[in-house]
Amino acid sequence: MAAKMVKSFTATDIDGAKAELDTCAAYFGPYMVPTRIISDSRTGFFCVLQDRIPLVEVTPKILASAPALDDQLGGIMEANRRMIAERGQWLDAMGWRLPKFIRFLTRGTPYLENVALDSRNQALRLFDFGLFPMPYRCHRSLRGYYRTLLGIQRRNMRSYGHAFAPAAGNDGP
Repeated sequence: MAAKMVKSFTATDIDGAKAELDTCAAYFGPYMVPTRIISDSRTGFFCVLQDRIPLVEVTPKILASAPALDDQLGGIMEANRRMIAERGQWLDAMGWRLPKFIRFLTRGTPYLENVALDSRNQALRLFDFGLFPMPYRCHRSLRGYYRTLLGIQRRNMRSYGHAFAPAAGNDGP
């Protein structure tokens, strides 16, 4: 199967990227696109390779017509809540596409950029494994930023009928 290089981690070094991939595998294993990290020991650079899988955007309409897919998204969100409770980290399900983000903020149009439908296998797949810290686990100067991102993720997932994280106000240990 063909592979492609993608930017998938919030980590900036190979050890951090491997740690994020291992954490995601522990929580989201069955949903992950096959992924490996290749590094160049001479330069310290690394890249992420993933199998090329034809993916379709997941929308509330698709989930409403396919209860099995909706159950899979529920499983992903349950794993995310477990990871928050156990590790104080959360998966970025929305991703970053400025036009989609603006539509979400201005019109409430939900989107999942990092969770997609593998149409061949009728299964949801995660292909971007960047993890963010819960606000209580980061430097004080970044707490407002991560609290805002977490609130946006919660609101987005409510549009899909799922809880993303524990209720606001429960962002600490």
